Amino acid sequence: MPRTLPWLKPQGASQAKSTRTPPPKRSRALDSESDASDHARSVQRAQARQRRELAQRAGRTPSTSPPPAPPSVDYMHEGLTHDDIYIMVEDEFLSTAQLFTSHLHHAEYVRLKNAAKARNSSLHPTAKAPSRPTDSITAMRAETKKKKEAE
Repeated sequence: MPRTLPWLKPQGASQAKSTRTPPPKRSRALDSESDASDHARSVQRAQARQRRELAQRAGRTPSTSPPPAPPSVDYMHEGLTHDDIYIMVEDEFLSTAQLFTSHLHHAEYVRLKNAAKARNSSLHPTAKAPSRPTDSITAMRAETKKKKEAE
């Protein structure tokens, strides 16, 4: 039955309120057997939760397969009896372009990833300190002196 809108209800209609009472809480008798069984159940729940988390992590491994090769080039045949009868809408054009250029995006991603690895590997964990002395005894370079004078 469809819902009746409030302004379409008759004026004399009263709203029926449901008065639900919460169910009474069950009380347990405290004894050593129930404590042991509660502890065993909580351990089982924790183990089950850990198994679920491991299964989720294992199921989310990144794909190791390379993207598909670019599609073969098939040039358009002009004329309304050929390819001109098809009109692409924007989202179809975008998805087609993404399919065609996925190998280019993947190649750029790999290039940037390798560049980041090379940049990070050149930094040794102990090389976080400046590679040149910064004490007051060492003479400043000419460039640095000019910059300080300009300020």
